[in-house]
Amino acid sequence: MSISINEEQINKNIIAAFDKIITIYRLLLWDIGKIENLSPTQIQFIEFINDNPENLCTLTNLAKEFELSKPTVSDSIRNLEKKGYINKTPDLHDARIHYFKLTEKSKNLLYKIFSRKNRIKEMMGTVCVEEKIIISSFLSKMIQSFYQDGTIQSARTCLNCYNFVKNANPLSDSPHYCSFAKIYMAEPELRTYCTVFKEKN
Repeated sequence: MSISINEEQINKNIIAAFDKIITIYRLLLWDIGKIENLSPTQIQFIEFINDNPENLCTLTNLAKEFELSKPTVSDSIRNLEKKGYINKTPDLHDARIHYFKLTEKSKNLLYKIFSRKNRIKEMMGTVCVEEKIIISSFLSKMIQSFYQDGTIQSARTCLNCYNFVKNANPLSDSPHYCSFAKIYMAEPELRTYCTVFKEKN
């Protein structure tokens, strides 16, 4: 017996789930922010600076990655610097460019952030690998679609990377190739964010 599926309702369920997950994530950040007197966006900046190489930690790049205006980012960075969470160092060749680095004060904050994120990872442990693969693939396709239609400015994914070779070895279980890492990858291993991403020309 065939089952009639209401696809429109499934779409509504997914959108509602996204809304709720975003709310949950921001609540976890607000818990930290209330103690440290920081906004969720400022906490995300600290995470980004911690996770990425120095050349990505600039005003222009933060504005692009977080889809914010430069003045908005500048205000947040100035506040973080004033509170002692980050330092700025000028580029040796262009004084207009500054790189952001975390201070010792940020280490305790990062520990709190990682502790909150571990709660999310614990919940993910209740989902089987097969379901995670489907979810990861679905989310990657959504990010790619939003990037291609211009909704977002940045998508540092394997699919958009200069180093990525799709189906380099099509007969293999890991057909895709990263020329930077020199490794073959299966579809579920493709990254939705990579710190060594190089944009295609």
